[in-house]
Amino acid sequence: MSAHNFRLTSLVPEWTQVGNSISTAYRWDGMTLGLRWKGKPVLALPASAGEHWLVVPTGDRKAPVRATRMQPPRLPAAQAAWERGWYRKGQHASRDALARAVEDGRRRGLELRREDFPQCIFAWEVFESRDGRDHTYKNFGWWISPTATPEEVAAALDHGAGRL
Repeated sequence: MSAHNFRLTSLVPEWTQVGNSISTAYRWDGMTLGLRWKGKPVLALPASAGEHWLVVPTGDRKAPVRATRMQPPRLPAAQAAWERGWYRKGQHASRDALARAVEDGRRRGLELRREDFPQCIFAWEVFESRDGRDHTYKNFGWWISPTATPEEVAAALDHGAGRL
C-alpha cells in the first residue's frame, strides 16, 4: 500500500479518493480532516489550511489508516524544495555525496537523470511504459547549497529541472 501526501488548500466537502488508493478517502471541512477506509470513517483530526498531510493505508483492521501532519523544514530554501515534493529522505549533505549516490544507483541498474544548477542539484529515477511512449519520474536525491535562496530552488524545480 502506498503512502500519499497532499496539501490542504481548498475545502473538500465530499469524500475524495486519496491518491490512487481504492479503499481510502478523505474530506476536509476547513477544521477537521476526515479519513475513511472501505466506506467506514476511521479518523477525524484537526487540520488547517496550508498543512501537508501524509496518509498511509496500513490495511490493519484495528488501525487501517495512519495520518501524520508533515513539518516543513526550517531553512527557507529547503522549504521551497519540500513544498514541491522533495523531502529530507533524499537530501544529501554535499554535491559529492549526491554524485556518489547517483553513480551507485546507476551501477545497480537504475535509470537516473540529474540536473545541476549553480546552487542546487536534483536527480530523478525514470520509469518508461512498456511501449516506451510515457515516462514517470520518482524523486531520487537532491542537494542545495547553504547559500541557496528559496527563489533559486523554486525556479530550478518550477522550470522542470530535467523532466523532459
